[in-house]
Amino acid sequence: MKIVRYILIISSSLLLIIFIIGILSPSEYQIQRSIEINDSPKNIEPYIMNIAYWEKWSYMSSKKDTSIKFSYYPTQFGDSTYAKWESKYMGTGTIKIYDYKPNIKINYELLINENEHKINGTFTFKFQDNKTLLTWIDYGELGFNPIARIFGLFMEKFIGNDQEESLKNLKNLIENQ
Repeated sequence: MKIVRYILIISSSLLLIIFIIGILSPSEYQIQRSIEINDSPKNIEPYIMNIAYWEKWSYMSSKKDTSIKFSYYPTQFGDSTYAKWESKYMGTGTIKIYDYKPNIKINYELLINENEHKINGTFTFKFQDNKTLLTWIDYGELGFNPIARIFGLFMEKFIGNDQEESLKNLKNLIENQ
């Protein structure tokens, strides 16, 4: 009986600690990566504005997930364009481009698994000396759920690595065309 009591006390203590860590963790996250590309924003923007091109450079591609399938609405390019995807690995979701300011920024919204999780994203462009500093920022809300907040502590690693790899792919694609 003492063993059961100790197991219950230890289990309860661990759950309480996890709950406290979750409650004290940030309710928002932001991941940011940048890369310098030897080209102008006007030549980089089409690769981001055309969602079909994301397949060529983004972590959201069949290179990483062979089961992913995209559908594009109403077109593949421009403001208010969006794509839907289905995948065994990444679930379902939509990505929508909005608030496009030429040579300055492109905003998008990523909804995963029927709005279970929302990621807002921004690409910004700073052109100087025939090079563009492209910065990719993803950010979102985690709400009051302590488990989601604990998961948020690892978003930098999960999304940051994918952003970094994707930006390198985009740089190679643009500079080697």
